[in-house]
Amino acid sequence: MSTDAKRPASSSANAVASADDARATCCCCIDLRTGVYILLLLEIALTLWSVISNALSVATLLQYGLRPGNSDTANYVFSFVVNGIGFGMACMALHAVYKDDARRFKIFYTWELIALVLMVLNVIVVVALFATLLAGVGLDMGLYSGVLVALILVPCLLILLRVYIVIVFRRMLRKLERVAHSSAA
Repeated sequence: MSTDAKRPASSSANAVASADDARATCCCCIDLRTGVYILLLLEIALTLWSVISNALSVATLLQYGLRPGNSDTANYVFSFVVNGIGFGMACMALHAVYKDDARRFKIFYTWELIALVLMVLNVIVVVALFATLLAGVGLDMGLYSGVLVALILVPCLLILLRVYIVIVFRRMLRKLERVAHSSAA
């Protein structure tokens, strides 16, 4: 087999990769890498904000005599830990995109999937607790159905936004894996 016979296969593979790169945009108009940088910087800012606000909330609860066994304190501590991990993961992902490190970005992507599942579980728990609270107090669900819809609708919209962000991160992961594969070959 001659080397010319192999050339069309590799050029067709390059054509597919370049077509994927041409379509690799974030939010339809921004380059994928730039969009991922923006999303990661926003994630870093939001998780840092959450870590600080959760730490202040725990400090305030403890200052007013609530013990660490209190469920409110446990919720804030859990949120503090999850957001702290998210902050570290987002910083690692920013560095991974900068260095074209697919392995580290894959770790971050796995964390994003876990965070998405935690977000869905949080919505289920909050809605269930609210419905239980209304039933326990003896209030009519019909009167508070608007509040219940808001409790479901807003987080569901946030979940849809998070799913889109995870899809963008998946595109970036594929691009980084192609770069790693082409540099290894």
